[in-house]
Amino acid sequence: MLGPQGKLAVGGEGTVVEWLIWMRRLPAQFMLDRAIADGTVTAAALVGIGATLANFYERQPRFFMPADHYLDRLMQRMDEEGAELRAPELQMDESRVNAALAAISSATTSLRAELGHRAMSGIVRDCHGDLRPEHICLQPPCVIDSLEFSRDLRILDPAEELAFLRLECQIVGAREVGDKVVSAYQEHSGDSFSGRLLDCYQARRALIRAKIVAWHVRDPEVATLAPWIEKAHAYVDLAERHASLACRS
Repeated sequence: MLGPQGKLAVGGEGTVVEWLIWMRRLPAQFMLDRAIADGTVTAAALVGIGATLANFYERQPRFFMPADHYLDRLMQRMDEEGAELRAPELQMDESRVNAALAAISSATTSLRAELGHRAMSGIVRDCHGDLRPEHICLQPPCVIDSLEFSRDLRILDPAEELAFLRLECQIVGAREVGDKVVSAYQEHSGDSFSGRLLDCYQARRALIRAKIVAWHVRDPEVATLAPWIEKAHAYVDLAERHASLACRS
C-alpha cells in the first residue's frame, strides 16, 4: 500500500500498489518424479491423480473440429518438428529422424477414423500442456505449472497429454505409473480410446521432446554436445517404436 505520507507498507490504509501472493510449497516427497525415484508411489495415489485429471478436463473449454482440420493440424505440427530436427546445427541423424516421421505419418493415417471422431465430438480441450511427473503432486492430488505462454499448444486431446505423461514415466523406468494414471482417468471420465491411439500420441510427443532436448546444442553454455544429441536420438527412436506399435491392427 502507498500510505498518505507517500510511504510503502504491507497492509493498512492507502492506495494498492501491488498485490502480494502468499504461496504454500507442495511437499517435495509427494511430487510424482520424487516418489517414482524413491519407490513410494501407491496405486491409490495414482487413482487420485487420474480422477483429478478427469475432473480438470471436464471443466475445460471444448473445441469441436472437423476431422480433416484436426488431421491436417496434427500433420502440420509433425512436419514442423521434423524440419526443426533436420537443422544441420543440431547434428541429428537424418535417417533416424525420417524413419520416425514416416512411422508417425503412417500411424496417424491408420487412426484417421478414431482421431476424426474425437475431434468432431469435442474431446479436444484447453489442457495443461506440459504434463510431466515433476508437475504432479500426489498428496494433496494436484497438477501445477501448466504451459501458459501459448494457448494454441494447450489445445489438445486429453489422450495426447496422458500419452506424454506415460512417455515421461517410461523414460525413467516407470511405465506402469503412466498406465495406471491413464486407466484411472478413463474409468472416472468414461473417455474410451484405443491403445493404438495412445501409442500414436506417445510417438508424437516423443518427437517433440527430441526437438526440445536437441535445442540444447544451440546453447553456448552447454559444456559438451554428445549427451544432448544422444538423448534426442533416444526420443526419436522411441517415437518410431511407438508409431510402429500404433500401426499394428
